[in-house]
Amino acid sequence: MKSSTSIWNASHFISPSSFVYQRPVRVSKWQAILNGFVRFLTPNNDPRISTVSQNGTLVWKVYDPQTQERLVFTSESEVRTWLEARYYTN
Repeated sequence: MKSSTSIWNASHFISPSSFVYQRPVRVSKWQAILNGFVRFLTPNNDPRISTVSQNGTLVWKVYDPQTQERLVFTSESEVRTWLEARYYTN
């Protein structure tokens, strides 16, 4: 008798628990309003830093909400130096 091999070998099965699915977070209108109100009452004075490519060169754009300054730096070390100076002067 010929031994039959199943094409559904145990090594081909994928356990449903191995899939990770995260549902998109839905925020109700009331929760969105409440979140906006809390953000309004507790302003964030942390600087906002983003990187942008300008003419093929990476630059760091910084916005300081305390002084309302907008700054542009050409290296990460310049940003770090500015952040340390800002921290110790405030």
